[in-house]
Amino acid sequence: FFFLGVCATCGASTSAWSQSVAAPRGDAVDFLEKNLLNLRLGGFGRAKVVRAGADLGLGGFGGNAKEIFAGVPGALDSMSTYRTLRITGTVVYAVGLAALLTNVILTVAKSEAVVQGNTLQPLWYGLIVGGGVVGMGGAFVISAAVPYLSDAIEKYNRAVFERVRGRAGGVPALQSGFHASLRFSL
Repeated sequence: FFFLGVCATCGASTSAWSQSVAAPRGDAVDFLEKNLLNLRLGGFGRAKVVRAGADLGLGGFGGNAKEIFAGVPGALDSMSTYRTLRITGTVVYAVGLAALLTNVILTVAKSEAVVQGNTLQPLWYGLIVGGGVVGMGGAFVISAAVPYLSDAIEKYNRAVFERVRGRAGGVPALQSGFHASLRFSL
């Protein structure tokens, strides 16, 4: 079978919905090129949502999701979970990092709360282990958000395909002039 990979993004999105129920059949490929979304992942949990090659500006916590996924309730639900996990994970990660930094500062300052003579105190171990565990937990929660972003893109793209097939529903009408490349592979 064939896999259709569409590199898609747009420089502008709109929440205005098209008045027609189905895309004209002759324009189906153009419609797909202009409307399908793609996910690009970078380092440190950076994710970009693109349409026709242009970054839609998702925002670090998915703050622009309402504009990008407008009109597709399932995609917006997935993005709500994505946003919650990203924010929660970042806060937890910051708490863990703060504990580790506090431990370093107290150790360098030779605070007796963490070091007495050459002996490390229980607080030192608590800050280093606790901060590490909490920080790693936060990083795990952040990374657990990415599948929800992928799910939102899949739901949005399914709505695009349903529109092309002439089924109920639709996707936001977008400005013309966007280009994408189609890649077919076995």
